[in-house]
Amino acid sequence: MPRNVPVAVQQELRQRLQELENMKILSPMKEPTKWINSMVIVKKPNKLRICPDLKDLSKAIKRPHYPIPTIDDILPQLSKAKVFSVLDAEDGFWQVKLDELSSYLTTVWTPFGRYTWLRMMFGISSAPEEFQRRQHEITEGLQVVYVIADDILVYGCGDTEAEAIVDHDKNLF
Repeated sequence: MPRNVPVAVQQELRQRLQELENMKILSPMKEPTKWINSMVIVKKPNKLRICPDLKDLSKAIKRPHYPIPTIDDILPQLSKAKVFSVLDAEDGFWQVKLDELSSYLTTVWTPFGRYTWLRMMFGISSAPEEFQRRQHEITEGLQVVYVIADDILVYGCGDTEAEAIVDHDKNLF
């Protein structure tokens, strides 16, 4: 059964669903599916976040158990770093395309019909580990780059700040 959506939010929800459909993040689902999930709406400033409630599906998913580093894990390597840039992979999960079978498992109820996610979304238990693995693959071999969740840290070292800036810029570009 779909969760109730307050009338005051329904128009914004309809618009957000249309935006996500236009971006090819989700798609209307007309066919029967084995799984159906409730939808969770989180109101953010200037944005409505739509997430499927995948607690039941997450219990059935085989997780990759990929390690997710923390800042404490990389601090020792940063002892000589003086200049930093943090690149934020905003909505990074959406960079991961779901295959058709996985997509069908993410089908959600809405007051406007059912939708299925075409891209990885928040709320699925394996998403952070899978995203981290892919981020590490992308940055593999880059000695002065660390990935923590959706942030990519690039840094520069040197005896002076000027040397560190030159090193940082070389590493960034």
